[in-house]
Amino acid sequence: MFRRFPNALRCSLALVFALWSAACPGRPPASAPPVTAAASVAALELAPEQPLRAGRWSEADARRVFPIEAGYFVFDEWRGFKRRPSTSRSYVFGEHHAGGFSARTNALAMREDAEPSATPPGLRVLVTGDSHTDGACDNAESFANRAEALLAARRPDRSCEVLNAGCGSYSFYNYLGVLESCARLEPDVFVVCVYGGNDWGEALAPWHHHHGTQRPESGGDYDQRLSEALAVHDGWGRQAVSQSHNQYLYFQRQPEQLELGLRAGVSVCEELRRRCVQARIRLIVAYLPPMVDVQRSRLLPHIDEVDRRLGLDASTLASTDALADRFLAWCEDAQIETLDLRPILRTAAEEPLYWRTDLHLAVEGHERVARALVERLDAAR
Repeated sequence: MFRRFPNALRCSLALVFALWSAACPGRPPASAPPVTAAASVAALELAPEQPLRAGRWSEADARRVFPIEAGYFVFDEWRGFKRRPSTSRSYVFGEHHAGGFSARTNALAMREDAEPSATPPGLRVLVTGDSHTDGACDNAESFANRAEALLAARRPDRSCEVLNAGCGSYSFYNYLGVLESCARLEPDVFVVCVYGGNDWGEALAPWHHHHGTQRPESGGDYDQRLSEALAVHDGWGRQAVSQSHNQYLYFQRQPEQLELGLRAGVSVCEELRRRCVQARIRLIVAYLPPMVDVQRSRLLPHIDEVDRRLGLDASTLASTDALADRFLAWCEDAQIETLDLRPILRTAAEEPLYWRTDLHLAVEGHERVARALVERLDAAR
């Protein structure tokens, strides 16, 4: 979630801004296909910011834009930050079937038990996203790694590799940095999993940093309402605030910032499209909804109490879906391949597709997403 908690309650989550130069190396350039996004941009009153400003992160600037948790995240010149490479961290988590899970990283800070193959496989897929992609689960249970296993079973005669470069608190500008920092791997496919619950809000600090402006404060009783929501159900409200409701509340108070968050996402995806065309990489933008949009009934009655304490109305609670519709429509018109995950996660309202305690994608949810991704990867282009 983005940084707007009261000082005593602020989570140490990362925000990032990166606008990078130099197209991805490794493959001969190709001519970009004609883009027909103009009509959509006009209809949605959106316009990608062009060109994106060149330059890598300095560590000083990166630390000013987002907090880097000591011992957990480390500075990265392209992504702004990343998980600490070649480490393992264990979590006690009662909802998980094993009572907990381990998060291991390889030398490239990916949620992988091994390094990328030195010999290029028949298919290499690079996946990025935020903490849902990173995974509140064991490495092997993430949708990236499950997709690799499913592809291997389908294609025993073809080697494949699906690399999980997701990281908690990533958002749009980080996703561009992942592509830049991993360009030497020459992926065949780059999958960007946009999380609707906070990616739009987390794009604001980078946007304002780039433009030399300040993100407006909400003022009024914003801090008090957040504090009350965080305390719901002995602190469970913190998860709701982190995974969706801080964004809801901020955009309710500052609706013009919603448009900037969407514009930031569009600008980054346009740059991703350009770079992937140039490097002959297939780009897939997946949209992952927050649990409250697809399995709200599993969160009752506590989610109603969070809504009440924040003073959120029906139109505000519908804003995430509306943003997703506008964003995916723009991507389609810009000839960016999309994968809307809402239908597969809405079909079974009582199944444990998200963890109830922290609202991240659960093991079964990862499995659903993996199967949808494999179907898309197998689809003819």
